Amino acid sequence: MKKPDRNGLIKILSIAVVIQLVLIFLVNFFSTNRIKDMKADVALIKNLDEKTFKSLEIKDKIDSFSISKDGDKYFVNFKNNKYPGDTDLIKNYVTSLADMNSGVVVYKGKDNSSDKTYGFDEDNYQDITIKTNKNKEYKITIGNPGPDRGTSYIYFNKEKNIRLVKSDIASKTAHLFYEWGDRKLIQNKVENVKSIKIKSNIQDMVDDYEIIGSDKDGKITFSLNGGLAAGKVADELKIRGVVNALINLKSDSFKTEGGLDGKETVGEILVTYKDNTSSNLKIYKADPTDIGNYIVTADKSTVIYLFHEDTVKSAIKLKKDLAKE
Repeated sequence: MKKPDRNGLIKILSIAVVIQLVLIFLVNFFSTNRIKDMKADVALIKNLDEKTFKSLEIKDKIDSFSISKDGDKYFVNFKNNKYPGDTDLIKNYVTSLADMNSGVVVYKGKDNSSDKTYGFDEDNYQDITIKTNKNKEYKITIGNPGPDRGTSYIYFNKEKNIRLVKSDIASKTAHLFYEWGDRKLIQNKVENVKSIKIKSNIQDMVDDYEIIGSDKDGKITFSLNGGLAAGKVADELKIRGVVNALINLKSDSFKTEGGLDGKETVGEILVTYKDNTSSNLKIYKADPTDIGNYIVTADKSTVIYLFHEDTVKSAIKLKKDLAKE
């Protein structure tokens, strides 16, 4: 067998070196990524859940507000007012914080260029502070959503390293206080409705009528008390639509300044249930400084709900409009 000459030997050795370098690169690559993945699976905030959660403060360029827990109830605190919190929404958010992993560092340092790239410039970032009942406090600065679905860029505590974490916190952290509030006025179900009395003096919506609920052979139906004008037949689906809209009515926001002094009602809705309990909604015109057209109170609650005109009109229908076509 002929031995390779000098040039052939060099060629063989070169190929061997290249193969070795490729193997080393592949080993390092997969090892490094495995380490990154292992780190990424480590919880960023340890021992956080709905039981240990105490409060959450959210700040950005425009506003700041906080969410607190009292017993098993959540509240949104804004401008010295306390509003009922959306329990399911807040619980899910706390779970998202608890599930957030440590992620991987994608940029070391802090400068204007990286802040703009990753969403930490003044117009975009959000600062949140989480407190637990174990006297622990954590601060997270939220930037843009990450390149993949369900990822976000953050700064954690006093670090100056930008982390990419497996969390949708960048898109899940609502900027406006009322988005965290429980804006549903009636806490009951359609199948429990016995009657609804609607009285309105709102311009272009003046009316006064009653809806009656019936339960026959396990089927719940709704009809108008007194019927319609001669020749008109009520549409049960349209009436049911009004009942659904009122039972699930949510305000657009909350009134943050001023009260009801000197105001007269322009509408009232009384919902009576089969167990003879009731919900009483009273409607007033909003103040010129309110971002809305109407304010509504529910029963004896001190919370004042704020509505745009379109939201009110989508829920309250004129009696004549409940007829079949």
